Amino acid sequence: MQNVTVSEHTNIPGWIRNFYADLDDLKFGNGFDIFLPEAQMIFGTARIQGIAAIKDFFRTIDSPLNTKHVVEHFWDEGSTKLIQGKAILAPETDPDNATTIPFFHVFSLANGQMEKVAHLFIVAGPVDPEKSIPKINQEGR
Repeated sequence: MQNVTVSEHTNIPGWIRNFYADLDDLKFGNGFDIFLPEAQMIFGTARIQGIAAIKDFFRTIDSPLNTKHVVEHFWDEGSTKLIQGKAILAPETDPDNATTIPFFHVFSLANGQMEKVAHLFIVAGPVDPEKSIPKINQEGR
């Protein structure tokens, strides 16, 4: 059995900070350049294939919201990056009605391409969809 060392860091890499900034403003700039074109994301029970589809997914769930992602812990295991944090979400129509949702993200880097993300696994919640994502819930998605 191989020993694996996982270290917690206080210095969060710039590409991770850029990813969350792009996720918050939905501009999808260089924060999404870290993904392979065929990257796969698993968000709860949703499986999304390809960076274009990942961006569309985030546009759909986040466009009715003001979002701010806060990284609280970052662990580095080389090809795997672990992030624990919280997302502060508020409907654009009611910005004072914010909900804070804990999240855990796992970034799995591509073999042989340590600067590119092949898989992103997201666990978020508990989430009250009626409160935190009202537009999507009304559309039945």
